[in-house]
Amino acid sequence: MRRAVAVAVLSMTLALVTAQLVPAAGGPGGTRAEAAAAPLPPAKRVVRAYGEGPVRLAPRQFGAVTFPARRGDELTLRVKPVDGAGCDGSLMLQDRRGTRTKGMDRVFRVRATGKATIWFKGRCRVWGKPSAAVAQLVKVRSREVEMDGRPVRVGPSDKRFVNVAWVRVPRTGRVKLTGRNAQGGRVSSHTVLEGDWLHTVYKAEGASAEHGQPPMYELEPYEGDRALRRGQRIGLTFARGAQVEARSALQHTVELDGPPLTLASTGGREHVVSVQVPAGTRTYLDWGTGTEQGWARQYWLEPKGSHATKDGVYRLVVASDDNSRVPRERTLRIRSILQSPDLVVGGAPVRFESAEAGQWLLADVPAARTGTVQFEASDVAVTGGGWAADLFVPCYRDCFGGASIRSGETVMPGSLPYAEPNTVLFKFDPGASGGVTLRLVR
Repeated sequence: MRRAVAVAVLSMTLALVTAQLVPAAGGPGGTRAEAAAAPLPPAKRVVRAYGEGPVRLAPRQFGAVTFPARRGDELTLRVKPVDGAGCDGSLMLQDRRGTRTKGMDRVFRVRATGKATIWFKGRCRVWGKPSAAVAQLVKVRSREVEMDGRPVRVGPSDKRFVNVAWVRVPRTGRVKLTGRNAQGGRVSSHTVLEGDWLHTVYKAEGASAEHGQPPMYELEPYEGDRALRRGQRIGLTFARGAQVEARSALQHTVELDGPPLTLASTGGREHVVSVQVPAGTRTYLDWGTGTEQGWARQYWLEPKGSHATKDGVYRLVVASDDNSRVPRERTLRIRSILQSPDLVVGGAPVRFESAEAGQWLLADVPAARTGTVQFEASDVAVTGGGWAADLFVPCYRDCFGGASIRSGETVMPGSLPYAEPNTVLFKFDPGASGGVTLRLVR
């Protein structure tokens, strides 16, 4: 009796949802507004089990998939246009405990064993026109990875079953999730889980997470700068499965322009380096004269300390090569970029010099009329390596213009595409010091 009543209530609810989603019919079509007001195709309702094939939806058609579920199941409905582009709208899950609505690509957890139904209501478009779509019921299977514990094995993921290895954002500190193949090499993911959002990224070579900071994939923040919360899940999936580990970052404190910090790590372990930076100071990372480039991976946490807007403690994350399984020591310093006098186009020459090796210097270039310019170098007295200078100009729709000059060059042409202030960044190579005089002339 209870089952019959539940089925009747479910049928009435779905009918009501369909009626609410279908607008009143308009007159004969022809314009975009009239097409939008035209009756929607009848909603498509099918029965599927986990792992069964997708449902095809006509342009502008809503759809519902009814399936047998168990309490605690996690799932989503992946809706994609048949010709690419994207879909807008929402998902709704109805089980015996009621109805919930979420955004696209969101994961639901079933609250009662029995029949459940997941709805898609929205639209899919290709080049601005309504498109047919396919809707796939996706079962999400997840495994928690213990921070600094044993690696966890997760199986392969495909369009119908997604296996996620996840870790909770810690209350304090930072954690990095990494997947490896049977040989111990790092493997990439293209689908990540943030809380209940299962979405694609270009390439996630690990997931780095901290409370109050956006997630980092491939050492770059994912667009949107969504701040994570403590206790929130962050996870990775892998097309061929992987061994997944979660390792906490090591914490360090250094002085700006102070002595080098020596780091030793294996397998991509992250280090968080804290430094006090005065307001307005531009900084750079000096890796010294070592030849091991596998360490040169870094990013500032928010707020970024590369150009501090106010006095405070800023934090830099550095990591070794994920595929390195042997300890590799490396030293680093966080240093100030020194300010040089303005380098005026057609004006007096400016001397860029430093007795300390590897120094970077910055000169402002006041606004000048557009056109060709050229660097001229003279009085070069540099030992221990080379040097380089770059005239940076603003990037708008296209990046063009500017000028560059290097060791061994005395004159190099360039251009000013905009009558705006610019900058020249001068760099001594690691181990190099001395002085170079530069002019910018027409």
